[in-house]
Amino acid sequence: MRTVAFTHMAEMRERIQQRGESAQQDGIGEYSSTPIYVSVDDMVGRKLQPAGKQFKGKRRKVFAGGKKAGQPHASRYFARGYEGYKTEIGRNMLGKVNLTLSGQMMNQMRIFPTSKGWGTGWTNSELTERAYGFHKKYGKIIFGASPSERRRATKLAAKLTADAISKKTN
Repeated sequence: MRTVAFTHMAEMRERIQQRGESAQQDGIGEYSSTPIYVSVDDMVGRKLQPAGKQFKGKRRKVFAGGKKAGQPHASRYFARGYEGYKTEIGRNMLGKVNLTLSGQMMNQMRIFPTSKGWGTGWTNSELTERAYGFHKKYGKIIFGASPSERRRATKLAAKLTADAISKKTN
């Protein structure tokens, strides 16, 4: 039934990354629009130049006052928050949460043997904790099987079982 688990993992990735849906087949959530600064060293995708807030129609490249007056910014200000950041680096094509910035989380998802057969998860405990954090943050199951995914998995398992039985009896 490993084939069923691989098929489910592919369907789940598509649901999350391409459609931005939870296991309930509704939207995962909304990106924060609270203004943020993002370090240019930590940016994924298109690298942007450091810049502060807009001041008289221009973004400042250096701090205007305070302890860092005259020093260059090491981060970039996004007035529209995380949603603005993802849009500006070209990673917000859906316009809604799809849990994909670098692709690391989905690319490191694996199939594991379990006491009941096969399951999906991560070998990296940090990614497992991040997945649980998303469940908690958005208040819904994301990395689980949707009802339609369960139906397709059940049908595939039945077909694979029938095929295996018919091969042994021939």
